[in-house]
Amino acid sequence: MYDVIIVGAGPAGLMAARQLKGLNFLCIDKKKKIGHPLQCGEGVREKDFLDIFNHSNYKFIEKRIRNHAFAFNNYKRRFKHGYFQLNRPKFEEWLAEPIKKNIKLNIEVKDIRIKKDFVEIKTNIKMYQAKLCILCHGPNFKLQKKLGLIKNNPPIGICYGGIFRTKQKLNDEFFYAFDNKIGLGYFWLFPKKDNLINIGFGGLNNPKKNFDYFKKKFAKDARAKYIYGGIIPLSGPIEKTYDNRILACGDAAGFVFAFSGEGIKYALLSGMYAGKVAKEACKRQRFDRQFLAKYKTLWQRKFGEELEAGILLQEIAKKVMSYSKDPKNLLKVPTNRELAMVLDGRIPRRVRLVFKILKIQNRTIKNSLKFILKKISF
Repeated sequence: MYDVIIVGAGPAGLMAARQLKGLNFLCIDKKKKIGHPLQCGEGVREKDFLDIFNHSNYKFIEKRIRNHAFAFNNYKRRFKHGYFQLNRPKFEEWLAEPIKKNIKLNIEVKDIRIKKDFVEIKTNIKMYQAKLCILCHGPNFKLQKKLGLIKNNPPIGICYGGIFRTKQKLNDEFFYAFDNKIGLGYFWLFPKKDNLINIGFGGLNNPKKNFDYFKKKFAKDARAKYIYGGIIPLSGPIEKTYDNRILACGDAAGFVFAFSGEGIKYALLSGMYAGKVAKEACKRQRFDRQFLAKYKTLWQRKFGEELEAGILLQEIAKKVMSYSKDPKNLLKVPTNRELAMVLDGRIPRRVRLVFKILKIQNRTIKNSLKFILKKISF
């Protein structure tokens, strides 16, 4: 019997595994190769990365980004904020290196059952047993539902994109594009090295169609090297991120910034916290929900408010698109500092006030949002 079995060998699962030195543990995944398939834009906030890994002298960091630009229809704007553009497959390979002997691939979990003294994990290969199981298998919520961690499947977003090669000279900036023709969702263009770019679209529907629409406008000459697609949970944390002998991390726990779909930071942190709690649980032989509750305390204290902010910002975006005849006029109002705050998962005071205003059903107020914003000091 294993002390811990981790289901999923992405950033969350690998980060959890790195905390388990000295234990008898196993990390399993249905994928054939670490780091594949790629399913995201590969960007991570510079400050958050440095807080976790202390420095940036890593070969898998391809670009240091200082500038961000966005376009809404014909309106464009720039502001500053520090990000790293990763080579995510190489990053995950680096995460896996110290614990590669404890990783088994091509193993798909079919069922998980919580017994009195262990967890039983049924796979396509064999039956495994462990004292504790950490779920890090992404936004497939069948297991969470069966284990009673959620009652209903959470809403999800859909993304489509890939790694493209281009001949055009790229600015070292992250570019985002919005359009009221497609509703909620955005197109991204993130530069990598060697004239490669990660471009994609994420939204609620028609990702391929919307991707093609934006690519024709902003990256017409780009030629595909690698195409990906994926789903993103958009409801914030699931109802229960722990229970007897179970912890859930990363996308499997709903840890995604709902406004933008960003999730690498939360996967790394939640995996780290889950691994540390799991190690302590094994040391004390405490696998009950009362002991494992400290995991929720850790992640909630570190990034719980950010995830709540993402949900609120997502709701504001929906209301702005619904109430404003010309949303781009509202995009001119936030200061650069406020835009950077939003990327950091913080909600400026003015934005909170706008949300309250948008809830009011008085048409005069709805049509006066820009005027109200300008009159409110930050």
